[in-house]
Amino acid sequence: MALNQQTKRKKLGRPKLPKGHTKGRIVPVRVKDRRLEKMNLAAKANEATLSTWIRSTLKKELKEGGFMNEYEKQIEAGKEIVRGMLVALSTELREPRLTGLRFTITDKDFDRDQISLVDSKSNMVAKINEDDLADCPADKTVRTRLETELRQTVRTFYTPEE
Repeated sequence: MALNQQTKRKKLGRPKLPKGHTKGRIVPVRVKDRRLEKMNLAAKANEATLSTWIRSTLKKELKEGGFMNEYEKQIEAGKEIVRGMLVALSTELREPRLTGLRFTITDKDFDRDQISLVDSKSNMVAKINEDDLADCPADKTVRTRLETELRQTVRTFYTPEE
């Protein structure tokens, strides 16, 4: 068989991620046992994995310390817009639980640049792309699409099964 007639074998494993969509870096940190126990308790109290709790705690500290970049500020502004949408939907659908939904980033979300919208029992109600949240304040098309998707998702999640 000639070389040009041979078929290329597919590479095993996951395809490479697009530029800018790589996984985060792993940062080894030495922690004493008693502190690790407290961290695990805090994560459990927040119904999160230790990894998720550490990331959200660091993010909160960076935000409060004024270390957010412009993109992160846009995401936070987008979250406020979505919260406003939820208040309006809560009134329209007569579903007060909507105002209790909160944003959280799961381990899977972290790898996919998404943010989960969860209820008080940590049930995932919706997933929102970070780029959509960042674009939401300045782009009416994105806001309209987000509101439509949110409305459909919320109705599906909160409509009682018959």
